[in-house]
Amino acid sequence: SYSSLIFYSLTIDNILNIIVLLILAGVTIATLTGDNGILTRANQAKEKTEEAGDIEKIRLAMTTVEMFNNRKSNIEKADLEIALLENGIKSIVVDNEDGTRNIIFLNTKKIYKLNTDGNIEDTNSDFDSIYVASDSQDEERNEGVIGIGTDGKIIDMDLWNYCYDNQTKGYALNDARVISGEIDEIKGYLGEFTTDGKIYGNIPQYIKRLTDNEFIPVTNLYNTFRECINLVVSPIIPSTVTQMYTTFNSCENLEKSPELPKKLVNMYGLFYRLFKFIGTT
Repeated sequence: SYSSLIFYSLTIDNILNIIVLLILAGVTIATLTGDNGILTRANQAKEKTEEAGDIEKIRLAMTTVEMFNNRKSNIEKADLEIALLENGIKSIVVDNEDGTRNIIFLNTKKIYKLNTDGNIEDTNSDFDSIYVASDSQDEERNEGVIGIGTDGKIIDMDLWNYCYDNQTKGYALNDARVISGEIDEIKGYLGEFTTDGKIYGNIPQYIKRLTDNEFIPVTNLYNTFRECINLVVSPIIPSTVTQMYTTFNSCENLEKSPELPKKLVNMYGLFYRLFKFIGTT
């Protein structure tokens, strides 16, 4: 009938319209998300802008250190970390054996290499696959906790007591009851020592728990190595540390003082009962 013909014609038209719309939608999606799509290019442009910004911040920090020290060579890694941190950039600087340096940006999760010729390049490393919680952590308190040491490597957080310190706005490497003054006998380092008197690994410089939105610096070493009589060689102290109250309390076999961080403001009793260090700091 005539009405059936009209309905059939409308149905065909609708189907054709749907097909055309699907084709156009496919073209649009490809244009937006393809390898050379608008969104892909926009994301690449954003990454390039962030990279250029990071590199400029590194150069600015280097210039700041050079001006402060009145020299253009032998910039200490701690000075560079501090200069970056004072501009809101959380970083760890690692000296490589070939004379280059890796600068780990915890803000943007980028790793840059400072070459011996002064050029700075993105290493294109996959930050999130490198910096994950250590497989050796089996304590419930450390589930998903990421600690990064002064050498830029992952820390086994089972070896450390730690808690957030409201006073310094960072992590303290000891039990919360010690930081609050409730008790004082507990030490922060829970691990053993090597045959030559070193701790295993390095001191964590930044820590991130599952409840943290970002990496938080370690700022307080209150009683961290209390009565560690097997400690002979001091580990590197993070540049982020400001409090070292009785850090090496009764470490009677410690051979010499570590290089102290330049942001340090409290070193009361740092070498308590270590008479050979009296007057050396």
